[in-house]
Amino acid sequence: MKKMGFAVTKVHTTRQSVIGIVGNHHSMFVDPSYKASAEYKTFWENLSKGKPDANVYKRIGKGGKEVWLQATYNPIIDMNGKIIKVVKFATDVTKAKLADAQN
Repeated sequence: MKKMGFAVTKVHTTRQSVIGIVGNHHSMFVDPSYKASAEYKTFWENLSKGKPDANVYKRIGKGGKEVWLQATYNPIIDMNGKIIKVVKFATDVTKAKLADAQN
């Protein structure tokens, strides 16, 4: 199977500078052990088959800070049936996730 090579092309955020993000692969936001996992591979395989994914995801933010996102990853398919990009819609739920973990 061809490896998914989607890079970050646009960033809409008030928390992190776009410098150093645009043009890099999504994996820069995940823990190295998760990046090497079968779960992460399956995540990208499913997106490459046009299957959207929705969940709460742990990501790594600026300075290695743990960030939790409630997000959907949506493959965008052109008129020829080719996936041209994956669009993510996300909300930062870190405060709620950490509060739940303390209770």
